Amino acid sequence: MKKLSKIDQNLIINANSKSKLIKHNNDIYTLHSNYLKSNNPIEDNRSENYSSDKFMLGVFDGHGGWECASVLSNYLNAYVSKELRLIKNKKSSNKKEDIINAIKTGFNKLDADILKGGFENKNYLEPALSGSCAVLLLMDGHDVYVANTGDCRAVLGKQNEDGMFEAVPLSVDQGVDNLNEVKRLEEEHPGLMPSRAFGDAVTAEPVVTHYKITPPKITVNKKDQKVLLSGDLFLILASDGLWDDLSNEESVKIMQNYLHSNKFIDTFDEKIEKNFVFEDLNASTLLIKNSLHKNSKGDIGKLLSIPYPKCRNYRDDVTVEVLFFFNTNEFLGVGEEGKVTFDKDTKEADLKLANKKIDRINISNFISGMKSKL
Repeated sequence: MKKLSKIDQNLIINANSKSKLIKHNNDIYTLHSNYLKSNNPIEDNRSENYSSDKFMLGVFDGHGGWECASVLSNYLNAYVSKELRLIKNKKSSNKKEDIINAIKTGFNKLDADILKGGFENKNYLEPALSGSCAVLLLMDGHDVYVANTGDCRAVLGKQNEDGMFEAVPLSVDQGVDNLNEVKRLEEEHPGLMPSRAFGDAVTAEPVVTHYKITPPKITVNKKDQKVLLSGDLFLILASDGLWDDLSNEESVKIMQNYLHSNKFIDTFDEKIEKNFVFEDLNASTLLIKNSLHKNSKGDIGKLLSIPYPKCRNYRDDVTVEVLFFFNTNEFLGVGEEGKVTFDKDTKEADLKLANKKIDRINISNFISGMKSKL
């Protein structure tokens, strides 16, 4: 088995790398995206839509096939948007709770339609039999809502006043490491592996977290360069293909040094600089590359040369979204090569996609019957 050259490694890792500016109300943010497959076809997926004055971004980690994650990519934002539209003119003393409930309802309704065979691929059973985890970001002004079912994850990168970086988890993994989740599954579904997911006949109801971001402060340093001083700088959304290899803290520290190398900030972490690689303009690509670097103990070429399906024993599909809460074009370190343009592809969520589906079968009973025979 021939090890891949550095050029071939970069061609593979950068193949799906994208960057764009996102206009959200009166703010301009920068979004970096990338994914790398291990499965063929890849079982991960993503979504990106506006919902009126809100912005939605999702990452989905399928298992047992690509079909369920594909349904989520095409439909979840529409289901949540429809519920948000229903509460838009509602008089309420607790808008935050209304939005959280709307997100949960959207998740549950889509899962119910999946389990009733409402979506056809080659076979309407496939989305439910495959299943998928999901993490969804909903931005309403500076209010951030993160809904998570399964072990995709959202981590905020925050720079404190002293220049130190902090990793703030905005999601809670729903799996075997979560003792509360283990207890719930043992009571509700004895014998099933502890997990929340779409499909699988378990539950897709998400755990929803609310966080109000503090946009980063901008100052001018001693070199008369514009730099970020403090605040909430970025949010990482990723499938477990990233988190299996990098901790929350490592990912945020890697991002800190990425920001330093591109002259967004003046501080960097010396230990991280020695143990990881920093050679990519796209932040999502950088995180993927460093997850491979740690997984392979520095031999990325060898890891990427392992063919499918054997590579599944060594690495997972990985999808990474990094949303910066500022316009990266405004900083000197970006240079012409790193400049990004405004997004022209992100569309308003199509509410028609959330219309009632045909109930073809009760797949919950079908799956439960299959598992009882195991």
